[in-house]
Amino acid sequence: MPLSTYASAVMALVAIVAMLLLLRAGALCTPFGRRQLARSDALHVEASIPIDGNRRRVSLIRVKGRALLVMTGGPNDLCLGWLDQPAPGQIQGQQS
Repeated sequence: MPLSTYASAVMALVAIVAMLLLLRAGALCTPFGRRQLARSDALHVEASIPIDGNRRRVSLIRVKGRALLVMTGGPNDLCLGWLDQPAPGQIQGQQS
């Protein structure tokens, strides 16, 4: 095989890699790409404990800095509530 065939193949490979890198950089500049980067730490499970064997479990989920308690498994899933909400009637910033 002549040397020009290998040179063409290498140049095509370099062009494809360069196009992929440009597409990735362009995707990060769009609102969709930025949103994906921003959401990476928005939701994660902090703890999960089984209630009755492996069927039901209670999980503590952190959502944008707030704690949510959920029970999954069984016939349906249940949101037990936000843990960092103030008690009913309590004014934000007021201490009792």
